Amino acid sequence: MTLQIVPVLRPAPDAPPRARRHPAVPWLLAAGFAAQVCVRLWFARARTGPVANPDETGYLLAARLLSGGHGGDMSGNTFYQGGYPALLVPAYWFSHDPVTVYTIALAINAVVGAALFPLGYVAARRFRLSRRTALPLAWGAALLPATTFFGEFVLADAVLPTIVLAWLCLLQRPWRQALEGLPSTGDACDRRIAPTRLGARSAIRFSQARTWLRSRSRRFGSSRGRGHGLAHGDQAEPESGPSRGWFPAARDAGAAGVVAAFAAAVHSRGEVVLAVHVVTLAALTVTGAVRRRGTAVAAGAGGLAVAAAGYAVAAAVNGHVRAELYPGGVRDLAGNLGERFTTGAGQGWALSGAAGQVWYLAVSTWGLGGVGLAAVAAVLLRRRSLPADRVMAGVLLTVTFAIAYASSAALPDEHRVGNYAYGRYLSCVALVYALAGAAALLRAGLRRAMGLVAAAAVIVGAAGLWVRLYAGDRLHTYKFIGFDFPETSFLTGDRGALHLMAASLAALGLLCGFLALGRVPRAGAAVAACALAVTNLAALAFLFGTHPDRVRPAPPLPGAPKGGVVADASVGWEVRTMLVHPVWWTRIGRIDVRRDAPASGVCTVLVQAPDGTSPDASWPAHPAGWVPHANRSWSIRWVAWHDPSCDQ
Repeated sequence: MTLQIVPVLRPAPDAPPRARRHPAVPWLLAAGFAAQVCVRLWFARARTGPVANPDETGYLLAARLLSGGHGGDMSGNTFYQGGYPALLVPAYWFSHDPVTVYTIALAINAVVGAALFPLGYVAARRFRLSRRTALPLAWGAALLPATTFFGEFVLADAVLPTIVLAWLCLLQRPWRQALEGLPSTGDACDRRIAPTRLGARSAIRFSQARTWLRSRSRRFGSSRGRGHGLAHGDQAEPESGPSRGWFPAARDAGAAGVVAAFAAAVHSRGEVVLAVHVVTLAALTVTGAVRRRGTAVAAGAGGLAVAAAGYAVAAAVNGHVRAELYPGGVRDLAGNLGERFTTGAGQGWALSGAAGQVWYLAVSTWGLGGVGLAAVAAVLLRRRSLPADRVMAGVLLTVTFAIAYASSAALPDEHRVGNYAYGRYLSCVALVYALAGAAALLRAGLRRAMGLVAAAAVIVGAAGLWVRLYAGDRLHTYKFIGFDFPETSFLTGDRGALHLMAASLAALGLLCGFLALGRVPRAGAAVAACALAVTNLAALAFLFGTHPDRVRPAPPLPGAPKGGVVADASVGWEVRTMLVHPVWWTRIGRIDVRRDAPASGVCTVLVQAPDGTSPDASWPAHPAGWVPHANRSWSIRWVAWHDPSCDQ
């Protein structure tokens, strides 16, 4: 994923020196990784059980099933795929206690999420930032709420950013090798310019190369030159061709296939990643054949084979989960796609929802995502961009807009504000765009950097205006769920409403501050990276609190954790789903208390309690000796009838 996000004049010779390896970098990466894990665990320390239902319960139940435990009935809900629960299986190896299992699951999230720091460092280096800039910037950017907030819940969104970033980094090498030696469109035009201009340009480059050679000789072979855009002598990622030989490209293509297949097993957004991956590797194979690059052909074909095998495994796992946990079928979101794709109203809904996601992507990254969008689009359109860079820019933009459009088209109108502006689905690419935007601002001159900020303002303003015109008063009259808007709640200080204009202005204000801090003499990059980290930590403290108390929840059902548990048909899905994870010892069954008596071995029966009905009257035909225990979840009243003899 090498993107030259700022056009530069290449003053060095065609074969720049190999950058020095710094032995401290691995240690700094390890220390930063450990610090990332600690920060994430600190903010998750008060979390003891699922609250984002049915999503969290669906993933925990699938993990329990894959670990060899009993399943449950999630029929009628969205299908929660088995890829992410497979990562949570070790939690059930250590304990069956619901609180302990949930805590281990959050620890797994923290470890996977912390991997964004070393991956972000690799991405920042490939954006041609120096080591001294890439390390603090990657650490601070990895704590963006878009990549951290959902890690404090058992959700697939906790691992998708890591998966997508790893996939993009792996996909870069095969394309670099396939297109090695192919000039950019701008370089090809150099052959057709006037001889006078060509001679002048050659003289300039020769003079620059001679100056560089003299600098090298004065430094006795040291590679610490003052290359363009480098800080304090620390060199950026070399721009020379990729490693020779077939193995590195084939290895990366195969690994990218594994990651893409796993993404498809984790979430439907991963299926978009896999589809783009297949198209990309097919194009790589064709390109290698046309250019007679056997290495590229082998990498593309091998990567496709690995992706196919991985998808077969993912399909088998998901098929098992679907059969065991959704016997009555799943919530069909694909049915919405036909109407959205074929009608004008459906297209308006899908495109407006996609615009709202793009707006939230830019705002939730404090404007850096907007700069990154503009910079990546510029790489795709700029004639002088390297062909491999243009390919990777196209891949990233295709994945982004395909996810935004498809997810918006598939969702039904739930009469909530999140239908019109939503950040969760594009959180998997937020870090990539934030790093691209930060690198563009830090490496560009002041005029170009101000132009990038203006482009980000145009993206935020245009997307926000689209959302405002399409949604209208529904942004204020529909249900607002604070869980859908963590970053905008921080930007505006209001957890109960979406303020589109205020959030946009606040994000652009932070972006201007980042630009100004990046211009501090000598230490601008470090200061800007520290400011980004502080902003992210402040947002997380606002969202989770600075001193949350860890309170172990009381058992939801009376009696000892044994015996069968059944729920009456009158009990709503909210209560049944809420109890699936705490009731770890058995599968919650179904019963109709108006016609059936509990079977032998059943110790607890759940019934709905209508308003005005006493717990004793909630089940008139209850067996003798059974005791009612009244409960309330949200506004729902329900009663757990328990047989005391089961506790003896």
